[in-house]
Amino acid sequence: MKKLFGYLLLFLTAFQLNAQTKDEAAAQKALVKAKSVAANPKKARKASTWLRLGEAYVNCYDAPISGVWSGAPKLQVKLFFKDQQILSTSEVEKGGTVFSVDHYSDKDLYYDKSGKLQAWIVTKPVNDEDNLGEAVKAYDKAAELDNHGSSEKDIKAAIKGIQNRYFNIALSYHQLGDDANASDYFVKAYQTSSNPVLNENDTTSMYYAAYTAQMSGNNERALEYFQKCYENGVFQNGDIFSLLANSYMAKGDTTKSKELLSTGVSKYPQNQNILISLINLYIQTKDDPDKILNILHVAEKNEPKNASLYYAEGGVYLKIDRFDDAIATFRKSSQVDKNYFWGPFSVGQAYYNKAVKLQTEAAKEMDDAKFQAMNKQMDSCLRASIEPFERAYSIAPNTQLKAGVAEYLKNIYFRFRSESQENMDNYKKYKEIADSGVQPAQQQSSSEEKK
Repeated sequence: MKKLFGYLLLFLTAFQLNAQTKDEAAAQKALVKAKSVAANPKKARKASTWLRLGEAYVNCYDAPISGVWSGAPKLQVKLFFKDQQILSTSEVEKGGTVFSVDHYSDKDLYYDKSGKLQAWIVTKPVNDEDNLGEAVKAYDKAAELDNHGSSEKDIKAAIKGIQNRYFNIALSYHQLGDDANASDYFVKAYQTSSNPVLNENDTTSMYYAAYTAQMSGNNERALEYFQKCYENGVFQNGDIFSLLANSYMAKGDTTKSKELLSTGVSKYPQNQNILISLINLYIQTKDDPDKILNILHVAEKNEPKNASLYYAEGGVYLKIDRFDDAIATFRKSSQVDKNYFWGPFSVGQAYYNKAVKLQTEAAKEMDDAKFQAMNKQMDSCLRASIEPFERAYSIAPNTQLKAGVAEYLKNIYFRFRSESQENMDNYKKYKEIADSGVQPAQQQSSSEEKK
């Protein structure tokens, strides 16, 4: 009897794991009823009938994950799903992040290392239908029958809700490193926003549909949606010029790529992605890099007080190994605008990076005389970087940049700390600031606005 009871218990447990939850069963039952009502010729003429059908489809989609949200604590989610058994828990790396995954019979829930829910994938939907797609069709039918506009607000809100659901699905896939699926759902989010009833233009979904398409190797879609971004003025602080140019390059259209990047560098001279793409393109096509400089010179002539243009020109000189011209042009940006942080910072960083390169070469040099000469030159570069770094530190617009510059100055003064008490004091000063945990400042971010 005891063995039979144990077998029966196992059988019932297995049956429960494969059965729908109460919410899922209720949602499926409601959908069957809503379909039946919509099939009635008389009731099918009412907008409310199709509103209820759309809602039934949405509830079927929501049922497996109803009540959870991104950032929810794991304990709270477990309590919410207390009637559903976790089949197993695993640790996986997705998109460069390690997640703890709770596997249920119908879904996988992904938690970060702090125990917050970051993504979820429904592995066993309530039914085999495209619930959100069918819901949109139902709401469109409701809008068609809503002659007096009495349900317009409800229909718009319902379609907006579906758009948000598509966007959240896309985010989950993107966070898990599945950019192909992410792009598909960003496209659905964008298309839903363009529904005549909603009549919005979701440029965020538009951009991410293109970005994730490019990340997943779907260049045809990337080109289509980056082009939409360009036409809608979604420039992403200039990044769209390099991203769209890359799509044209993948298609083999170097002429269009050069055209876009040349326009982009004139409009967003601080954007390093554009500059790097343009320089690499000219190198790849074996064209004259002076053409890039000519573009910048024309821009400088039009905006002689725009310090960022000279900063951009200096970056080009560094890329083509014209160090002295780079230093002179970076200094020019400071002359144009004495409070322009990236001018002195770039001078300091150029000398510092040259010193690091010399140190690397010196470590491989077997000839002692040459080794000593390299070390002397390295020290000269480090000393030359102090003044511009000090200047950059004094005008840095925020504490993060100050701490970043301090990291460089800490390293420099450490090397010279035994030469004087002043150097030792400066080493201690900048060490305290740099050791606050902020990473070293980098070349100007492409996400910064054009000044």
